[in-house]
Amino acid sequence: MYEKRINAKKWITIYSFVCLISFIFFLPFYLVLNNAYENSSYSTIVNDQKTKNAIYGTSLNQNTFSYKLELIKQTKPNIVAMGSSRVMQFREIFFDKTFVTAGGGMNNLEEGGMFLEKMLKGHTPEKVILGLDFWWFSKEKENNIDFNYHKNEGVTLTKRKIFYPISLIKDKIFTYEQFFRITFGNTINDITHYENFGYQAIKSSNGFRKDGSYLYGKQLFLSKTKDISFKDTLERINKGTNGFEHNQIFSNKAVLELEQIIKLLKKNKIEYIIILPPLPQIIIEEINKNMDKYQYTLFLKEYLSKKKKFINYEDFFYDECEFIDGFHGGDVIYARIVQNLEKEGFLLLSEDKKMELHKYIEDNKSHATIKSTFYKMKEQDFLKLNCKKN
Repeated sequence: MYEKRINAKKWITIYSFVCLISFIFFLPFYLVLNNAYENSSYSTIVNDQKTKNAIYGTSLNQNTFSYKLELIKQTKPNIVAMGSSRVMQFREIFFDKTFVTAGGGMNNLEEGGMFLEKMLKGHTPEKVILGLDFWWFSKEKENNIDFNYHKNEGVTLTKRKIFYPISLIKDKIFTYEQFFRITFGNTINDITHYENFGYQAIKSSNGFRKDGSYLYGKQLFLSKTKDISFKDTLERINKGTNGFEHNQIFSNKAVLELEQIIKLLKKNKIEYIIILPPLPQIIIEEINKNMDKYQYTLFLKEYLSKKKKFINYEDFFYDECEFIDGFHGGDVIYARIVQNLEKEGFLLLSEDKKMELHKYIEDNKSHATIKSTFYKMKEQDFLKLNCKKN
């Protein structure tokens, strides 16, 4: 009996020692995960982001749909921009009233309808800017989105999440120093003065501001883009891939989904404007050269031209230095759009705000972002177009 007690005590000691070693080993990874907000609920992320004015750029929880819904729920903005990543450059500083861009929460028209329905359960804005991607109206793109990612609430702890920093260090994305800094809650980087939530944001300040707009830190300040001189986008057009698929057939299904969105906006007495976001001139010219492969876009523009609340901004801007890439305009372009929306009567802006908007545009010509004291680095000629960035 005495010997059994000795053995039991021995095994308890060994078990406790193993647990202690495991705890010591896992603790830094767990702290990094939590301090980086890579295992946090969207309600926590949005609340803390608004409090700390942080950039949110996750590597592990790509659910922009739920994140943007939570952002709207907590902000309750007067004006909302809906669309894909191509409306992410609208910014609250352009408006007199509260604003959130839900860009990225709508990756096709079906998802846009879902987003609008869920948003209206918690908040009804006064105005909606609805940005449409032309490729949504291609027959090729019907039923092309899997909505299972909506189930990701951000708080499921997995082995991949815990040990993800190992791959970041192995791939030289993070240094050991950065790993230990995050362990102790330091998420500031050498690129901006923002606090950063998520591994992407911590590394390069790539992520969402508290108004939902997107800061392309990696491209703007580190010159890391695969679309130098728009070559990647031009190749997409040539090959017919990644949003530029060759298809002549216009999607009637997409039209019906858009009409449902419009019907819901009208039912809830929300003033709206539909826009086609801008493209660089070189991209427009290349599409026009291949119009036999993009005939559905002609049907789209004919259909939209019959709507009173529609403005085509595709061919509205000529300074290619103000683009992020071949299909994303930068901050300055979207400031110009807001200026035009005011001119067209969709927005009411105070004289002070109109002067402020004019100053943003004049002071940042040929820039993709608006200069800010939050930036430690200057915008680069990341597209290699010989742009003057002063």
